[in-house]
Amino acid sequence: MILLRIMARPFRRGIAAVYSILMLMILCGLVSMGVDLGRVQLAKTQLRSAADGAARAGAAGLATSVTQAKTDAAAVAAANTCDGVAVALDERLDIDFGTWDSGTKTFIVYNGAAQNSADAVRITARRIAARNTAIPLVFARLVGVDTCDITAVAIAQSTPGGSPASFVGLAGVDLHNKCYFVSYNPNVAAMPKVGDATVNDNSRVDTNGVLSAAADGHVQGNVRLGPSGSVSGPVAITGTTSTQSSAITAPASPAWSPGSNPGGIPQNYTVSADTTLPGGTYWFTDLNINKNLTFSGPATVYVNGDVTFGGDKMDLLAYNDFPANLKIYQIGSSRTFGGNHNENNIVAQVEAPGGTFLAHD
Repeated sequence: MILLRIMARPFRRGIAAVYSILMLMILCGLVSMGVDLGRVQLAKTQLRSAADGAARAGAAGLATSVTQAKTDAAAVAAANTCDGVAVALDERLDIDFGTWDSGTKTFIVYNGAAQNSADAVRITARRIAARNTAIPLVFARLVGVDTCDITAVAIAQSTPGGSPASFVGLAGVDLHNKCYFVSYNPNVAAMPKVGDATVNDNSRVDTNGVLSAAADGHVQGNVRLGPSGSVSGPVAITGTTSTQSSAITAPASPAWSPGSNPGGIPQNYTVSADTTLPGGTYWFTDLNINKNLTFSGPATVYVNGDVTFGGDKMDLLAYNDFPANLKIYQIGSSRTFGGNHNENNIVAQVEAPGGTFLAHD
């Protein structure tokens, strides 16, 4: 009996040690899930935003050439960061040209000279171990996992018949006081002025109604009209004016499905001092801009209400002054975007089919 007791004690201690090691490994795994997984998920979101912006830039660049599309896509990707590092695209491996089959929901790749007839761009942004860019992990190293590969794919299709419209006024466009529409390459110059060597004639204005101007209205590019559209007044159009057989349609509004804003920003938000918000997704019922508002990363903003400027010289600017880095969706009807004030700068991609856009020189 004494011998059996002596033998049992070390055996029980050994079992406890094994349990302790197993529990420690499980705890390390749980910590890894809480810390490392959160880091990876944030990096995935950032990489998706970079890929999306790069695809849009590449699709717009197709209006010039495949080479320009590659340059623009790579530059927009590099203007975004993922886990604190600029996103790098391999122009040979990460940028594909082809066409998008909306019926089968597939991307058809073109190779060689066929790329010159492509109307869509596919971007595959990667942070992978094979390139020594995988997302490093901290606690997961304790269980033998040092890094995590992430990939984001985005496809963008260029607008048939030329470059995408710079501005669409579904019901009409009324220009006053030296209003100009020009296009520019944000990789070359941010917010250039009319007359600068960096602006070009790839701008396009679309409307189903009347494009009218009281004085010095200028479109450095083309005008596309719906069946009932027309041009009235002294509008200088450097390109062509064409009329479609069917009306220009409004884009489908995204669903209003609000979540929590980064930093606890309220949904009814007034910018009362110069403010820089972090990148991310925002949901607002009203956005009142009384001081300059910028973003420190790519952002998507949904507004189920008005976007108003409270005075002159207020800025609403995307991260790094790249329009693709700030997407604003105004939801609902009878909305207002802008205000009766002078010299307000907006650098963003805006969809507001139910709103009236107001801006003064």
